[in-house]
Amino acid sequence: MDTADESLYGRTLKYVTENFVSYCPTRTFSSGNSERLFLDAYGEDCLKGWHIEQGKDSSLRGLFDVGAEAYALLHVGVDPSDKSASKFHDLFSSFRKTVAELRSAFHDKISAGSIIAVRPDGRPAEEGSILEAEDVEVIKLGRTIVRTFHADDEMMKQFYVELLCVGCLREIDHAVVALVHNPIDAIESTLIAKEMLDLAKADGIEDEIKQAFVIRRARKAVAAKIAKDPRQDEKKFILECWRDWQSGQREYKGKAAFARDMIEKCEHLTSTKKVEDWCREWEKEYPPSQ
Repeated sequence: MDTADESLYGRTLKYVTENFVSYCPTRTFSSGNSERLFLDAYGEDCLKGWHIEQGKDSSLRGLFDVGAEAYALLHVGVDPSDKSASKFHDLFSSFRKTVAELRSAFHDKISAGSIIAVRPDGRPAEEGSILEAEDVEVIKLGRTIVRTFHADDEMMKQFYVELLCVGCLREIDHAVVALVHNPIDAIESTLIAKEMLDLAKADGIEDEIKQAFVIRRARKAVAAKIAKDPRQDEKKFILECWRDWQSGQREYKGKAAFARDMIEKCEHLTSTKKVEDWCREWEKEYPPSQ
């Protein structure tokens, strides 16, 4: 790629981050496009003259199928009059505004320690990393919060389905431009588009703990509650007594006798069965040395 091409590519990519430039989603995925071509706002082949021939490129056909599915999901139950290009433009404008607001809000929450951002391997993410994260990561974080703390809010769930579908269509735009200028870059955008579609289609709550940004608030709250529970101190005392029993410093006929003695010595614990269960757990966790 020569200097002139690199300059054009850079300007194109900058513009792509703000608008759909390679194709018109409404024209492309509306009914009647039996040839499965990416079309511009006038219904013409949007890649004509771009040194890539539609209909013969398998990557384009795969992108088209992903986009068609996302567009259909986005318009489930929508009145035909609401499928115009202007209506989609409103959706896309809302998408850009919402993602920007979410990104800013999450950055503030992470900076304040309300949300802990971690990498997939569990290491803390760099400060400000959410500001540079892909849109899909920002949307997934918001989606996780909704599904964790507002599981019954169907309106919010549908809202995130719309965000994911619009985001998928935008990543397809990035991929189409990349296929023309630098095909290697198209791979990442294609994978992101497919991921967003898969999330939009998902019915259940996926385990997203291993994603780039994870909610730890609930876990921290539970840990704090356990730390304040006086029964945890009594459990530690019982464990020490159990270890003395196993080393021969104390004598009991069995777990039942040990459990009864422990309950008599504890103020808050009342279940001998619970103590016996702990004994069985500790036998597995601390097997006698050979």
